[in-house]
Parts: sequence; C-alpha cells; structure tokens
Amino acid sequence: MRVRILLVLPLVLWLTGCAALHGAAGGGLPSPPPSPAPSPTPETTPLAGVTPWIDGSPAGFHQGLAVPVGDNVSPPAETQPGYWSAALTAPSEAKAGQTLEYEVTLTNIFSRALAFPNGCPGYMEALAAPSSWTTGKEWFLLNCGLMGTVQPGASVRFAMRIEVPATTPPGTLSLLWGLDTGLANYGGSATDLTVTR
Repeated sequence: MRVRILLVLPLVLWLTGCAALHGAAGGGLPSPPPSPAPSPTPETTPLAGVTPWIDGSPAGFHQGLAVPVGDNVSPPAETQPGYWSAALTAPSEAKAGQTLEYEVTLTNIFSRALAFPNGCPGYMEALAAPSSWTTGKEWFLLNCGLMGTVQPGASVRFAMRIEVPATTPPGTLSLLWGLDTGLANYGGSATDLTVTR
C-alpha cells in the first residue's frame, strides 16, 4: 500500500510541474486586463476665444441658473443678477435686412466659481428704437456646454447674431441682450448702433 502511494505522488507532482511549464511557455495563463483609462476631468478653465453661436431654444425659463461650485442647493433667484456682468461688442453699423453678428462677454463678478450644472440658460436679445419700434424679445439657448467652471473674475465670450428686419427704421437703435437669471425685471446689457438701408 505504501509503495503505491509513493509511486502515485511523484507522478502527480511531475504532471503538475509540466502543466506549470506549459502555461509559462505557451502563454496559457491569461494576462490581466489593462486598467481603464482615467476619465477626463471636467473643464475648470474658461475656454479661450469665442464660443460659437448655436440656433437653440431654451427648454424653459429659469432652467439653467448659475450655481456656485460646491453648493448642493441652487441659491435663491434674487441673487442671480449679482453673479455675472455682460458686455456687448458689436459693430457700430448694421444694415436692414441682414444679420448682425456680435459678441457677449460674461464675467463672473461673484466671490466663488460658477457653473451651469443643470443645463445651459436662455438669453434674450432685441433691437429697439426711440420711436418705440422693436423687434420684440426673442429667447435662445446659450452655448455653454464647453464653458466649464468660471472662476471669480474670469470671463467667457460667446458669438451672437440677430436678424435685422428689412422694415427696421434707419437711425440709431439699441441692441439689447440679457441672460435668463430667474428675474423678470433684471435689466440686460445694451449698446447703440446705427441702422442703414
């Protein structure tokens, strides 16, 4: 009985060693899967240059209000106007019946970084003359998708355009622009330009 055990045990050890050598030489042991690539971190620096204009309508008013980074709850709507300042850069002249292209620079004037975690906000634009003629307010969607987090004092620029109707009276008009902040009485930015035919 003992002789049989002694004969079987070396045979088992020999087979185990052959299997180990086969795995090492023939690549029978699978290599561990590669570790996944790290996911990209969100953009934390405002984009350089001008963010292109998009033809989009907001999903609803007050849907994309700015939120201070790190806050779990959106601040009350009445604090929104104190978050941004808007400056318009537009040509001094526009032609009736054509498209006017201009830029809006939004600057974070709040004490903390700001972002739009709930989607991009809407903005309003209009042309108005002293004679009470106006195009009426039109609402569009701000192209903020690549904007990321805007640090205090930092600015981002957006390309804008507005159709100047062929019926626009010639003379000095105001170009009006305003970000949807959740307040109906929040005044936007404005700049004057001359419309010709």
